[in-house]
Amino acid sequence: MDGDLDRCEELAHLVHQHDGYPPRRADDLRAFLATPGALGAWVAELDDEVVGQVALHSTSSPEVIAVAVGALASPADALGVVARLLVHPEARRRGVGAALLETAIDAARERGLTPILDVAVEFDAAVRLYERSGWTRIGTVTVHLPDAEPLEELVYRAPPPAPGSSGGVRIRPETPDDVDGIHRVVAAAFGSEVQAMLVERIRSSLEYVPEMALVADDDGEIVGHVMISRAVIRNGDGDRQISTLSPLAVRPDRQRSGIGSALVRSVLLAADAAGEAVVVLEGSPSYYARFGFEPAAHRGIELHVPAWAPPEAAQVVRLASFDPDDPALRGTVVYPAAFDGLEE
Repeated sequence: MDGDLDRCEELAHLVHQHDGYPPRRADDLRAFLATPGALGAWVAELDDEVVGQVALHSTSSPEVIAVAVGALASPADALGVVARLLVHPEARRRGVGAALLETAIDAARERGLTPILDVAVEFDAAVRLYERSGWTRIGTVTVHLPDAEPLEELVYRAPPPAPGSSGGVRIRPETPDDVDGIHRVVAAAFGSEVQAMLVERIRSSLEYVPEMALVADDDGEIVGHVMISRAVIRNGDGDRQISTLSPLAVRPDRQRSGIGSALVRSVLLAADAAGEAVVVLEGSPSYYARFGFEPAAHRGIELHVPAWAPPEAAQVVRLASFDPDDPALRGTVVYPAAFDGLEE
């Protein structure tokens, strides 16, 4: 990226003005980008304009490295620090950040390094991006900077490699040829035809979003499926369209191998890129928390869950377009007709 430094500096000024990141004086941004000893740096371009950049470093602050070494039981020289992620404000929700992260992760692993990153707690949108992308929080730390206030930071490790990433399992949108295989997987995963019928009903409805109906394809065999479709939040001012994730299914003999996680991360990235504000679901709090889901009630959203489910099963994840001041994003979730009459 050496020839792109001037353009990256311009990008850094834009991001700094928009987000306050990086948390340094504007005259320090070139030095911030041109970090000595970087293992690599990459840019994203749209129409010949640099709209994103990311770097891979061999180290971070002593405080961050100490947390990572302790949490991962890994020597410091086996860590690769993903850093300097910048995305132009007008290029967000297009998958640019996610693509840059994947590039840096792959570069770290090619060097035999475990990818980590650290982020200041104040950058909430960045934290949500990392958690939606499957990064796992491994600690918190106070970083002391020269001539600046201390920073409270979160430390993360990258998601594990996707199953079959060397040529096996591939996450892609469903096609008409997949319909029978999807039905078999969903019915087997739930031990019931009910959820398989739900998939077919959604697919036949106006709430179906083809780019958010994904399969896990293992050399032509469907081994998993996930679907995000439309619903509404209803309150005294009317209805606001939102998205709901249901169902998620992995063939029983392929469960607990990371396929479900790969499907959820991929479909959330698709929803984010489409400009969705929130995604709601009913499911296991302990499982979905890793993707950034939280109890829906905490955000003023009500979902009616079955009597046997805990209230925390009603969950929501906030995406980049979420506006905490939008009253239309508070109310009761109303599912479309495709969900009617299905037995629990």
